[in-house]
Amino acid sequence: MTDSFAKITINDRQVAAGLKALELRLSDLTPAMRAIAGALARETERNFSLQGRPKWAALRNPPERRQGGMILQDTGRLAASVTTRVEPRRAIIGSNAVYAAIHQFGGTIRQPARQQFARFKGNRFAKLGRKDGKIGARRGTRIGVLNIGERAFEMPARPFLPVEPDGTLQPAARGSVLDAVLRHMRTAAR
Repeated sequence: MTDSFAKITINDRQVAAGLKALELRLSDLTPAMRAIAGALARETERNFSLQGRPKWAALRNPPERRQGGMILQDTGRLAASVTTRVEPRRAIIGSNAVYAAIHQFGGTIRQPARQQFARFKGNRFAKLGRKDGKIGARRGTRIGVLNIGERAFEMPARPFLPVEPDGTLQPAARGSVLDAVLRHMRTAAR
């Protein structure tokens, strides 16, 4: 009786070359970071369109007084200020708007005491409108200075970036970022 053996030959050069190619593709993570930055930007846009995930705290001013009734979107400057940056091993998302951090994390806003011009008519007053840099008043009204005292109020957090306060991704963003990483790994393995 003869023994049958299966003979398997491994061509080390082809395997080694394939592993080396995979290593080279995975050593430069810039394409993966670009995909992650894109996923973070899309999740940020979703946060603005859905008004937060979870929903942002309601406004003190009624939404119908705001443009389109959308929270954090009176002018669109905050959403437009969101940018991404890609480095070989990092994907960064953020905003250079000075008020972005107070919206993202919440906190106390302190306004110092100030004086403001006002239009008085009888016992009533209204803030003056400015046109062409000049203060205008109607006939029969007098202009006066209104002293406004110092005040502080709490701004609730309305996280528009897809990041939790502890630095982790929002649950809704985790899947998008993971998909971006898996797509990169699949194309790198080819």
